[in-house]
Amino acid sequence: MTAQLHIRLPTETTPRTIALEATCAVGRDADNHLVIDDPLVSRHHALIRLLSGNQYYVTDLGSSNGTFLNGRLVTVPALLKSGDEIQIGGAKLKLDWPQDSAAAPLATMADTPIATLLNFTSQTVAILVVDIREFTKLSETIPTADLARFVGGWFSDVNQTIEQHGGRIDKFIGDAVMACWVQAPGVTSPEFVIAPLTVAQKLLRLAESHHTKLVTEYPALSFRIGCGIHTGQASLGNIGKVAGRDFTAMGDCVNVTFRIEALCKEQARPILVSRAIKEIAGAAFQFDDCGARQVKGRAEPVHVFALRN
Repeated sequence: MTAQLHIRLPTETTPRTIALEATCAVGRDADNHLVIDDPLVSRHHALIRLLSGNQYYVTDLGSSNGTFLNGRLVTVPALLKSGDEIQIGGAKLKLDWPQDSAAAPLATMADTPIATLLNFTSQTVAILVVDIREFTKLSETIPTADLARFVGGWFSDVNQTIEQHGGRIDKFIGDAVMACWVQAPGVTSPEFVIAPLTVAQKLLRLAESHHTKLVTEYPALSFRIGCGIHTGQASLGNIGKVAGRDFTAMGDCVNVTFRIEALCKEQARPILVSRAIKEIAGAAFQFDDCGARQVKGRAEPVHVFALRN
């Protein structure tokens, strides 16, 4: 069954229901999928999105008055389950999603019953993981409303930048974003690797811009990110009973990318990549050799390189 949104607007006496597609942009402007004519609603307020085949998330896009999930302000992309209520301005949106497998994000193939895997194939991918540094400190220091507006603007920029360069956001894990680029079968072009490298560079510049905005109000804080990029074989396909929606990438390649991103803090470098990324990128980018590093969950060390900016 298709997911549905039951919508109650303050200007309408009768609730209405719409089918919830893979993406639903909500806001006051006419270019949104769901238009809410309410002065409390920003022009582009929030995004409800299906990721990893069967997981709906709601993301605030840096709105002026916030997005609320079950009465709590949304600060980072929040996973939805059937029955959840989203409040945007005076509108209340209730999710009807009978599959409800969205309650348990899936990270590895080993964690997933084989009966739930549909149409999985092994393909070459490039994975980008972007994480906000010291997010706990930010969340403990900045008032919740300011944090939601600030971080919402950041995730909006991340989403737009990734999609502009042909990537697909696979999942949100707290304040981290995982995106994927798939190498087309039979194509040897390095573009599927160049794209996430370019995105990482752009996100680093955007992070500097967000940092400048942050310190004008909170001089003792900083806004920094870490980016890990890796390429290899991953299992791609739909999860659950909803085929043809979206894919999720799973396997060792994904896990290694998260480990590489975690090394950014240790190495004091904002963008780290694997040897495979460096070799495919060729002379288009410059790297500094950071050596082989031991990472959690792997017997063999991972050789990482820092992207020069």
